[in-house]
Amino acid sequence: MAYPYSITSRATGTTLTAAIYTADHQAHADNQTPENTDDYSTNAAEMQATTDPYPAATESLATTLDGELQRVRYIIKQITGRSQWYIDPAVYVTASGSLIVGDPSLTGVQALDIVLENNKSLRWENAAGTTTSNIGISLDGSNNMVVGVPAAANYIEHRWAGTALVRMVSENSGAGILFTAESSADQSAPAVNQAVIYTRDTGGKTELVARFNSGAVQQIAIEP
Repeated sequence: MAYPYSITSRATGTTLTAAIYTADHQAHADNQTPENTDDYSTNAAEMQATTDPYPAATESLATTLDGELQRVRYIIKQITGRSQWYIDPAVYVTASGSLIVGDPSLTGVQALDIVLENNKSLRWENAAGTTTSNIGISLDGSNNMVVGVPAAANYIEHRWAGTALVRMVSENSGAGILFTAESSADQSAPAVNQAVIYTRDTGGKTELVARFNSGAVQQIAIEP
């Protein structure tokens, strides 16, 4: 069936019987289906029409079906962030629960993954209420992981149980590793072919040491 559906024509002078009356009304009821209802996209402007259902935190109640459609379109547009509600979104949720930002045809996506396209960044809002291209985590065009902060005065900090223990810092055009706390005892000997570097207190002075699988602790430097 298609809109508009066909109606039965009655000749002039036809006696309106109960059967005819009932049949005509039954035809209206039977044909009141979505595919037999007129659209709300007569032209592009009508197709793009939206209405905020919650302006200024106040409900805007629809009084007609087109009003309902406008409100639903508005929410779809808000969710996708696109200029029109019907434009494909840039963020996709897959059947396996993965979130893909960018190309939905990406391969190798595992269930419940969050995946960004190559050379795109996971960013945060800074203290000024904005963001920049060098604040976040990204994978560059050569598959290198990049972690960025906006200024030399900023640092990358690692915390364990909420305590800051080591930072990557920058000063005088160079980079450094800052141990913000001494180990209260020597670190455990690592596995074969591994080494652990840490700081400890030696006679009231901070000592930078390395420990190997053999268990031997080697001094790298000590506070003068």
